[in-house]
Amino acid sequence: NDVDVQRCLDAYLQPELLVEDNQYYCSTCSKKADASRSLILEQIPPVLNIQLARYVFDMATFSKKKLATKVRLPRTLTVPTKQADNGDSNHTTAKYILCAVQNHLGTSAHGGHYIADVL
Repeated sequence: NDVDVQRCLDAYLQPELLVEDNQYYCSTCSKKADASRSLILEQIPPVLNIQLARYVFDMATFSKKKLATKVRLPRTLTVPTKQADNGDSNHTTAKYILCAVQNHLGTSAHGGHYIADVL
């Protein structure tokens, strides 16, 4: 059940449907309505820093819990972008090369050490 950073990024950039119990509240209409929410990267930085939330709130214990799922790191990461060009929209991609990783050492969300590995 490993997780891949590329798949996480692709899923994060997919439109999210806000329906049923998760409808969007429209302040103009003063009511909830179905909607979609998405993130579009119009410009990308020369260096991309991604931070994964590796902790969850455990409702049973009312505390933070560190996730133990392994995360696979590809050597290259493909990032989709949308650029405006004379009123039309172009979809392009940018490639990033993995050059460093920061890891948390420790089993608890409340303690441990962070170390960096340069590749």
